[in-house]
Amino acid sequence: MEYKIERSEGRTALHLSGQLLESDRSAFEALFPKLVEFGASQIEIELSLLGYMDSIGLGLLVTLHGWAKRTGIPVVLKQPKGDVRELLISASIDRLMPII
Repeated sequence: MEYKIERSEGRTALHLSGQLLESDRSAFEALFPKLVEFGASQIEIELSLLGYMDSIGLGLLVTLHGWAKRTGIPVVLKQPKGDVRELLISASIDRLMPII
């Protein structure tokens, strides 16, 4: 997993690329406080460059959603492509977080 965090106009964008796998759990969860440090009122997870995500990666997004919900910050998933999009849709993630 590679990532970049950008902040603008009260939102924080987390750009993910590469793969989101079980081996990324610690690094991904360490991002949560960083997202708050940026003063996010909304977190946008940009997925257009994420080529692959396994079921653990899917669980990490659900964990992020739960954490953000407890802190009062909505999460939006943006532009998932290919297999990543199919996994999100088949798991009904859109019931938890909007996919745009």
